[in-house]
Amino acid sequence: MERGGILRAEAVRGTQEAEWEGRTLFLAFDIRYELSGGGFRTERARFVGQRTWFDTYDWSRAIAER
Repeated sequence: MERGGILRAEAVRGTQEAEWEGRTLFLAFDIRYELSGGGFRTERARFVGQRTWFDTYDWSRAIAER
C-alpha cells in the first residue's frame, strides 16, 4: 500500500490482543485506513517487543498482515 494514498488511519477499538512469553511481548490490533481514492482498508498490525529492563521494551519488529 502506498503511503501517499492514505488520508487517515486509526486503531480499531476492541481488536487489541496482548500475550507474553518470558520477556517477549506480542501486541496485535487492527488499523483502518481511509484511502484518497475512496474507500477503506483494514489491516492487522503485530508488534513484538523484548523487555530489556523493568519498564523498558525494544519494539523494533512490526508485521502488517492483510
